[in-house]
Amino acid sequence: MTQEQLAAAVDIHTPAISRIESGKLGVSLSMAHELADALGVRTHELFFSGEIATPSELLDGEERLLVARWRSLGDRERVIVRQVLAWAAGASTGGDLSLARDDGAHLIAEFQRPPVRRPSPAPASDVTARTPTKPR
Repeated sequence: MTQEQLAAAVDIHTPAISRIESGKLGVSLSMAHELADALGVRTHELFFSGEIATPSELLDGEERLLVARWRSLGDRERVIVRQVLAWAAGASTGGDLSLARDDGAHLIAEFQRPPVRRPSPAPASDVTARTPTKPR
């Protein structure tokens, strides 16, 4: 495809294509999408050679396991994990450990404590009120 054909396909002037190719003119994300569509490629291929790794491909096995575990945690557990990580970062850098009462034991205990469960409402009863009958 010539620069003229590409320029016509995305409705810009031909000199702009030359400036984009030489790196003298940047493009917006929407223009990058239009250029990629006109060229029949994926947008990232305009900027990178080869395939781009997915985020999970950038992690080793242990890191993938940690991410999967993190995703399975509820909000309460995530707050506790964040606190433990903040404490650990402070401990490793010699920072302020005032948050860390008892060397983080309280956070571990909190994490191990089962969440408070609220009782569910009792189901409505089908039993109708009966008036006592007199013995005969």
